[in-house]
Order: sequence, then structure tokens, then C-alpha cells
Amino acid sequence: MPGKKIKPSDRVSNIPKRSSSSSSMLSLTPSQLNTAIMEMLSMRQAATRCDAVCRGNPITDAGKRKQMIKMLSVVMIPVLVITGMTANTFAIAIDNYISSANIRELLFFSIELGALLRTIQFERDMSALYVSNIKPETKDFLLQRYPDTDLAIQNLSKWPRGDDIVMEMETRERFLSYLNKHRYQLDVYNQSVETELDFYSNSIMVLLKWLYDAISESSTGSVWKDVVAYQEIIVSSELFGRERALGVSFYATGGFETREKYLLFMENQDRANVTFESARFYSKIAFDIYNIELAKTPKLLSR
Repeated sequence: MPGKKIKPSDRVSNIPKRSSSSSSMLSLTPSQLNTAIMEMLSMRQAATRCDAVCRGNPITDAGKRKQMIKMLSVVMIPVLVITGMTANTFAIAIDNYISSANIRELLFFSIELGALLRTIQFERDMSALYVSNIKPETKDFLLQRYPDTDLAIQNLSKWPRGDDIVMEMETRERFLSYLNKHRYQLDVYNQSVETELDFYSNSIMVLLKWLYDAISESSTGSVWKDVVAYQEIIVSSELFGRERALGVSFYATGGFETREKYLLFMENQDRANVTFESARFYSKIAFDIYNIELAKTPKLLSR
């Protein structure tokens, strides 16, 4: 009532009530305190499964930890994704580098095989020329070819191995011994052109198989057509070499001894032309080089 005076006894009587309320608040556990604060702030919503993990009062220690975890997740998840993508890109780059290194090694080996094939073909031509008994001076031409062939064999970066390799070519040293034995016996056994052609062609066929195997392993990506064109050029050069060796016999004796030799000559000529046309189809570089060389010999164009 207005004007009513408050007695000291009334103040004293109110003190226990406040102290009892404060003591009850202080006696609450942290979880009970969190629940009470949430109720006071009207933040309590329909409970879901992720409430216990995703939600929490930022005032309490548990809520602070949840907030810290959520902030770290926002930062770390993109970092982890980018790290994973970078690691995957790096692994792909390493794999491509190793693959490119292997392809480059095989291509270099193919080039070395091509050089060896050419030197053996030249030696075969000179050997066929020598046994044709045209002139004694041809022996000097043949002897000049021997060191080139030996050097090309020594320059091979590796020597293929496998169950399908002939005994005479199992190792580099055995193949050199095989060639030298034939060279020393050339005058002893009075070899014919056909014998020389067969001897060298058998070795060349083994080398061509090595070339096919090396190119088959390295023929990937954008270099595939150029590599196949290189293979076709090497094969066509071998067929042209056989044609030359048979032609030596023709010019040495004035004709072919049998009809079969003439047919063999024509077969190698036709196969060589078709194979070279295939190389021109696969590689524009081969086609351009052919046209340049053809332009240097106008007599061929007039035929």
C-alpha cells in the first residue's frame, strides 16, 4: 500500500529467499546450466540426430569446442580436397614422365637398330658384288664395310634377350663371331650371290623382328604414325636391298639364271614400292623428303 513503511524485519525476511535462489543456480551442473540458458534464449528447436554434434551453446566449453571444430572443418575440407587433387595430378605427371622416358629409350633403340640394319645391308650388297667376280677391286669395297657393321653392333645400347632368339645372335659377342666366321670363309667356299643374300637376310629378319617389338611397345600417343612410318621405311629399305643384291647378279652375268630368280627380283621390287608408299601415307615428313629427293633426279621423272 502507498505510504506503507517497510520494516527492517521485512528486509531480513527477504534475504533468505534470494540466497536460496542463488545457491540453487550455483548448484546446477554444466549440462543443466546449458539447458537452462537454451530455454531462456528460446533457442530450443525440434531435436534431430545431429543436434548433439552440430549444435551447442557457444557460451559453454562444449559449445566452444563444437564451434571450433566447425570452423576448422570449413577451412580444412577445401584444403584436403585441393591436396588430394594436387597429389593425383602429381602422380599422373610422374607416370607420364616414366612412360615418356621408356618410350624415348625404345625409340633410340629403334634408331640404333635401323642404323645396324643399313650397315648390314651395305655389307650384303658389297659381298654380293664381290662374289659376282666383276673386278678384284670390289674386295676393298667389301673390307671397308666390315668395320662399319662391327661398330653399329657395338653401338647398340642393349642386346635383346628371349627364348625366340637364334643361337648365333644370343649375345653381341656371339653375333660378331658368327659374322667374322662367314667373312673369313668367303673366299674358301666360293659363295654365290644367292648364298650371300640368304646369309645376311636371315640375320636382318631377326633384327627386323626386334625392331617390330620395340616399336610395338613405344607406339603410343601422337608419335604413333611417325614411328610406324619409320618402321615401314626400314622394311622397304631391306626389300630394296634384296632387289639390289639380285640386281648385282643380273648385271654381273648379263641376266637371271632362272625364271624363279627373276620373279623373286620383281617380288622384292613390288613389295618395296608398296611398303614405301605406306610410309608416305603415315608420315608427311617422309612424303616431303621423297619429293625433294625425287626432284633432284629429273631423269626418274621423265620415265
